[in-house]
Amino acid sequence: MKIFALLFSIDAYEREELARMTDQELYDLASVASSVGYDEASVMTLEELSYKVNEDIISLDSVWLYFVSINQ
Repeated sequence: MKIFALLFSIDAYEREELARMTDQELYDLASVASSVGYDEASVMTLEELSYKVNEDIISLDSVWLYFVSINQ
């Protein structure tokens, strides 16, 4: 199992809808949305998230943050 951080734009997604999804559904949604290129969602490893937040590359303002475990 691998743990991923998923970031969803609060402008594009409703938290209640995301909260009803399974880890796999959240991961799939974020993967598709991040590949489209509209900055509505991101999939990152925990290391990537830590680096980008600590280096002020990204902000956690205006996002819904989920941590999911995915079999790969």
